[in-house]
Amino acid sequence: RASELMDPHPLCLDESTSLEVAVRLSGSRDESRAHDPVIVEQAGHYLGMVSIPGLMRSLTDGHLV
Repeated sequence: RASELMDPHPLCLDESTSLEVAVRLSGSRDESRAHDPVIVEQAGHYLGMVSIPGLMRSLTDGHLV
């Protein structure tokens, strides 16, 4: 069952969260979740996911807001 594989407590961030905060929060997770994507929401509704490599690219490309 998918429920046995899912993370019941993923990192969910509002779409207005700055990339700087998203990078910091994703990096503060325990090692087993370090590469899990970040879920982006708007008013509590799912918008999409951001990969950790995508966040890191934003960091290195200087796109932090």
